Amino acid sequence: MNRLAMAVISAASTFELWDEQIVNQDEAWEALDQVKYILADCSDEEKKILAETALEAAELFRQMNGKGTEKFCDDFMARFDSVRK
Repeated sequence: MNRLAMAVISAASTFELWDEQIVNQDEAWEALDQVKYILADCSDEEKKILAETALEAAELFRQMNGKGTEKFCDDFMARFDSVRK
């Protein structure tokens, strides 16, 4: 599994799934939007690695009872399709 891709996916899932009592939800969404915008410009090879890693991460979180993180990972790449530069 690509560790850099896993780190990005993990950070992005944290932005989306963080409890609003822990972090300001607007700031978390802004951070996630920045990640989406940057990743939308990845090369096809980078997107392939991200997609493969997201699917692997989803399976790991399913096995660990990831509390919604597996769904985020399943849908990870679809989130960038809607981003236009």
